[in-house]
Amino acid sequence: MQINVKWTLLWIVSIGLSIFITRYFSTYPSFINDSEIMTPQGNYEGNSNSTAAPKQAVLPTNSSLNKNTKAFSTNRIDSIAIIKKDLLKFNDKIKEHPSMEAKSDFFQIIKDLDTSEVLDLLITFDNDGNLEGLSGLIFERLTDLDPILSLDYLIDNDMFNRNGREALDTMQRIAHNDPDQALQWYRQNITAQNRRLVYWGMNKIFSSYAKSDLGGATNTLLTLPQREAEYAIDGIASSFDSPDDYVNYLGLTEDLNKPYLQEAVMRQWARKYPQAMALYLSEKYQADDFYSRNYANGGDRKFEERLILLSNWSQNEPVKASTWFLESVPEEFKGETLKQLVSMGHLYARPQDSLDWLRNIYDINTQTAIDTLIARSFSADVDFTIEHLKFIKSDSKRANVQKKIYKKLLKEDPDRALIFLQSTGLEEAELVPSF
Repeated sequence: MQINVKWTLLWIVSIGLSIFITRYFSTYPSFINDSEIMTPQGNYEGNSNSTAAPKQAVLPTNSSLNKNTKAFSTNRIDSIAIIKKDLLKFNDKIKEHPSMEAKSDFFQIIKDLDTSEVLDLLITFDNDGNLEGLSGLIFERLTDLDPILSLDYLIDNDMFNRNGREALDTMQRIAHNDPDQALQWYRQNITAQNRRLVYWGMNKIFSSYAKSDLGGATNTLLTLPQREAEYAIDGIASSFDSPDDYVNYLGLTEDLNKPYLQEAVMRQWARKYPQAMALYLSEKYQADDFYSRNYANGGDRKFEERLILLSNWSQNEPVKASTWFLESVPEEFKGETLKQLVSMGHLYARPQDSLDWLRNIYDINTQTAIDTLIARSFSADVDFTIEHLKFIKSDSKRANVQKKIYKKLLKEDPDRALIFLQSTGLEEAELVPSF
């Protein structure tokens, strides 16, 4: 009877782990990399991929400055003309990435200009819609004077997608002083822009909001539709500066009955302080609790919290994350758990470190895991797979991997494919029929 219970638990755990990992990696949006928001998607006027000529920069349509543009232009004082000449000379010095000294010199030149004058300079020194070099410094000064006007300028000149980082930094600055204003602008403008910015805009606003007023940020989050709230809680959680901040916030929000909120906090914690979270979970649960699947007693919650840490920690340190996870499992389940860890795929990112780890586990039979690691790593690192084929003990498994390698090389480098074929000692006919 004890054997049946054990294998029943093992079967439930395997199915649960597979379902959770599939759902987790396929549905949640917060794995968007920060670098992705800077990459313009699609073809739009002014994009470097477009053949259309860049537009002349214009004043924001919502700006009150439009009413006085003509008078402003005809009554230009001589000092503005002198500043423009100075900036033309200055432009050659700063190029794309100005030094701190160059920035200091620049701000000294324009420190006495008002908002309308700085905006005029931005239009004058427009760099085909790219905020780099001199135009970037002018835009930075404009955000100091009027951040909302800066964002409107980006929108009206089709520059928002191309300058995502500047736009997000500006929204974050507004949110620090007036989160309601930042949210209002976001709702009026951001949904029509790059979809990545839909996530990151809300994220950055609430990150800034939480630093100045955590309670206010949380209360505002609870009024949002769930999708926006999921983006917002990622921002709040990313603003925390220590493991204790995460523990305290989990305690404060535990009774809100918002599972996505708690999960988001734990995801961010796992990314920033994984070892501290591992210690927290080890103190919170005993090893046997990991496999408690009793809904009434919160078994699934215990199970998923460990998987949240594993999934996020393993993005940067797959071996450390897997080591912790395996050590937290009762002895009788370690073998099956190891197979599941390898099948998840995060160990393929660092195959050599992963192989070294597997070969130094002595209390579990790791051969199946080693075979899987080597066999599945060929897509990302074919050299590693070729070099370590000898560690696959089964002739049939090794031959199957050799077929996949040969097929891959035949498409990419036929000469190398021939050399590889000769090294296997097999005939081409033995490799070709499988594909």
